[in-house]
Amino acid sequence: MKNRFWSVDILGLAFAEIIVWASLFYSFPASLLEWHGHYGWSIRDISVSLSIALVTSGFGGVLSGRIIDLGFSRSLMTLSSLIGGLLLLVIPLVTEIWQFHLVWFLLGLAMSGCLYQPCFSFLIRKYGTEARRGIIIITLVAGLAGTFCFPTSNFIITNFSWETSISFFGLLTILVATPLFWLSAIDNKDEILVIENENIQSAFAVVKPVLSSPLFWGISLSFGLLALNHIMITSHILPLIQSRGISPSDAVVAASFIGIAQVIGRLGLFILEGRVSINNICIICLSVVSIASLCFLGITQHVIFLGISIMLQGMAWGILGVVKPLIIADILGQNNIGIISASSDMFYRFGYALAPAAAGLISSSSGYSGVLYVTFSCTLFGIAIMASLTRIGKKPG
Repeated sequence: MKNRFWSVDILGLAFAEIIVWASLFYSFPASLLEWHGHYGWSIRDISVSLSIALVTSGFGGVLSGRIIDLGFSRSLMTLSSLIGGLLLLVIPLVTEIWQFHLVWFLLGLAMSGCLYQPCFSFLIRKYGTEARRGIIIITLVAGLAGTFCFPTSNFIITNFSWETSISFFGLLTILVATPLFWLSAIDNKDEILVIENENIQSAFAVVKPVLSSPLFWGISLSFGLLALNHIMITSHILPLIQSRGISPSDAVVAASFIGIAQVIGRLGLFILEGRVSINNICIICLSVVSIASLCFLGITQHVIFLGISIMLQGMAWGILGVVKPLIIADILGQNNIGIISASSDMFYRFGYALAPAAAGLISSSSGYSGVLYVTFSCTLFGIAIMASLTRIGKKPG
């Protein structure tokens, strides 16, 4: 049973995810400074676009979750990938900031249908408790999205232009990720039979009982604070590292190692499996990213802190990327996993959405040291919340 997770289907989804993550998300921080120089817009104003995209993705995720529960995962992920790639091709054509915001608003809808959350919901719906290994394999591969995007984008921008870079990622999404989703996201449940099932509940009826669980709110808020921490750092990773006295070329190299660190963290899950509870894994990882923020602050004192901060940030984030959907499925159940997972992801998505603009605003007034103090504080609150959940038993099914 375990070997099937190394099947063509799982690997196809893994490579589709690495492309859509590199293209629809990491291309933004990789191009941020180029857009700033080309258009003359402030980093804060440009960062608002990613926040818009992530807010849209959060709300769109609820609809995507319901579509997955109805059995249309394959169509959803394929179409979302195609639309995302086409929208990337539009970016070089914009001339005004409102047009830029509009494109990223639409890209947020595409994100909601093809990034991790819909992919993992599809796997849990199809494989149930056996989805864990499939999720780990996909995140092991897709965790290298940043490692792929930053140097690739830097090479293309240096030798050609940022327009060529963003067009490359758009075409890669259309020509490679889109067909991979279509060939790989095949559900073994008949879509028509699912639609004709008279027992399908309304979205509100599915979500309402979940909202009464303190575990739902605690886990949702903890992951929201984690998202705020991580995305404030990664969406501004190049200017943040450069603000610590690191050269632009070295900053690109350092940023590329976040993906490698994520993979190392996920491999560590095999060692931790069965030995440490999921709740304790979350607390450990939140503690690690807190330390990472302090290490980013310490880069100005010694360059060794650059490597330490990148590795700690990436490893902890990599582990939590796998653990999060498994916690949701374990505690809240696997029935209607699409919409329940999307609902519990709202704080997480809002953390994602708020982070780029918040980091831009804070950096403009207090520098990137101020950003790092905020990211450190976020994870301290997350640790306190997650630790309190150890006193609450698993929600009875």
